Amino acid sequence: MIQQAFSVKTFSHKKILCKALISSFLFVFLSPVTVACQLLSDANTDSTGAETYKNHNTILPALGATPETGILFGGVIMRQFKPDGAGEETRSSFLLASAIYTTKKQLMLAFAPVLIMKEEQWIMEGSYQFQLFPDSYWGIGRDSRESDEVIYQYRQWEVIQSVQKRIAENMFAGPIMRWSHISDMEFMDLDDNKISSPAVDGAEGSISAGVGIIYLWDVRNSMLTPTRGHLVRLMAMSYPGFLGTSHSYFIGSIDTRKYFDLSDNGKSVAAFNMLNVLTSGSPAFTDYPSLGGSSILRGYYYGRYRDNNTLQIQAEFRQHMFWRFG
Repeated sequence: MIQQAFSVKTFSHKKILCKALISSFLFVFLSPVTVACQLLSDANTDSTGAETYKNHNTILPALGATPETGILFGGVIMRQFKPDGAGEETRSSFLLASAIYTTKKQLMLAFAPVLIMKEEQWIMEGSYQFQLFPDSYWGIGRDSRESDEVIYQYRQWEVIQSVQKRIAENMFAGPIMRWSHISDMEFMDLDDNKISSPAVDGAEGSISAGVGIIYLWDVRNSMLTPTRGHLVRLMAMSYPGFLGTSHSYFIGSIDTRKYFDLSDNGKSVAAFNMLNVLTSGSPAFTDYPSLGGSSILRGYYYGRYRDNNTLQIQAEFRQHMFWRFG
């Protein structure tokens, strides 16, 4: 059943509570960024006395194309490092910042810190981003038609942060939170004429504030560019109204990945991925699981198909060519 659109005025008391809770979340979960600043100055020595890990700073232009963005261009800055005293048993941490603009007038600013403590006792993964994004919407469900396409424009701030404790060899578990605010939502037809918002949850904007738990079984040789090993990621999150969420729902996911190094040097890799996402409740339409995206089924326009549940499977072959190209 379609719910009435969220109103900031009607739920002003929830907005106040949301701000208080978000402030608490940010105090707890943004601390990994502070930790990173301290680690960067200490990330050169190895307690074993062996050859020290060399930190890497990388600045690259970004150029590509996807169905939902058209041609995209911008820049990426990355810092790879290890904490003081970490040896070969500890995979490298990284800080990744990017700024992207597209020919469809989309702006994306993102910062993604992944911090791995000594002996991998703790892993802290984050994603902080801002998007100014015209996009397409066809409706909910697999029976949506191409002729149903409309354009919507929105502004989004999003924070995702998890803190995972090592509970066994290659296994980690801990809390995860997500906060997203989508505003300035407008709908247009394909000729850029403004139209009425569709009768769907989140069409007037939304706030999503959720907490949950995440479990990892991670045997990959790298979190950024794996060439062998496997990953199993289980996640369950609740978005209750008392946290300030405008559309309450529950979401769970299973993400499994397997990598085979066919060349024994990381230059030829076969990769397999299965992603299953399940929801219940009444999420905003922008929070529905969707096919496609930047990491799986990339040939599909992300958001062309949205529904309560999705199952995606892919296999790919990766071949290094020269320098940083592959």
